[in-house]
Amino acid sequence: MIRKIAPLAFGLWLCACAGASPLMYPAHPLSDGNVRFAAGAAANFALGTPSHAIDEAAAEPVGVMADRPTEKTIRGALAVAAMAPGVSPLVSGRVGLGYDMEGGLTYTGRAAHLDARWAWVADSLALSFGAGASALLSRRGASPDMPIAGLDLDATTGWGVDVPIVFGWHSDADMVWWWTGTRGGYERLRGDVGYRGPAPALPIDGEIDGYRAHLSQVMGFAIGFRYLHAAVEVQGGYAWASGTLWETDVSVQGLTFSPAASLIGHF
Repeated sequence: MIRKIAPLAFGLWLCACAGASPLMYPAHPLSDGNVRFAAGAAANFALGTPSHAIDEAAAEPVGVMADRPTEKTIRGALAVAAMAPGVSPLVSGRVGLGYDMEGGLTYTGRAAHLDARWAWVADSLALSFGAGASALLSRRGASPDMPIAGLDLDATTGWGVDVPIVFGWHSDADMVWWWTGTRGGYERLRGDVGYRGPAPALPIDGEIDGYRAHLSQVMGFAIGFRYLHAAVEVQGGYAWASGTLWETDVSVQGLTFSPAASLIGHF
């Protein structure tokens, strides 16, 4: 039984499409040619107004919909597409580029993220400045745990940019890392969106054209030995989303919270 369940669980973990995008790196950059890999999981929670919009959409009766979903459903759909609450995988690799610079590639189910940064280093303290770009990936089939039953975001894609500034400290033996910082970003969402109500309701197809801007505070901690660390990170912030879905203009804004945990290996 375990042998049958494990591959399925692993596949669901890789294909999860939540919107968490942790940094999961300390302020100090890697030395030239050194590499670091991380694997773990992250979650993203929409709080306050976005959460309320999703709940209202989930409770909306299907029978009141005709050629397009109701405005409550559309507003909730924007909150799901832009905030992407849920759990997602975290797989990343980073490499030291020399001159206190570092580059990285991260996969989080919903997005592939490429970034580079430079750090000012003063012994156990460091301050890094980075920039990143993301490709928002289409989903492989409707998610069974979609917050709004019947919402289909399979063909919704996009891109994003972000700028993180991170300050941190590490112990003399490099056993303990601590980092904190600020991260701002912008995402563009485009593509097809659909609503699949229960029979006998017909599918309602449309388009999405929107954006999300976000600003968050980051804090992380890791402990371990030379080649392996266990790390946790939390991001809390505010997001603004606006867009046109099914030819209806809607917007939503509110708080988000994203915890993450991973194992980090060094080579």
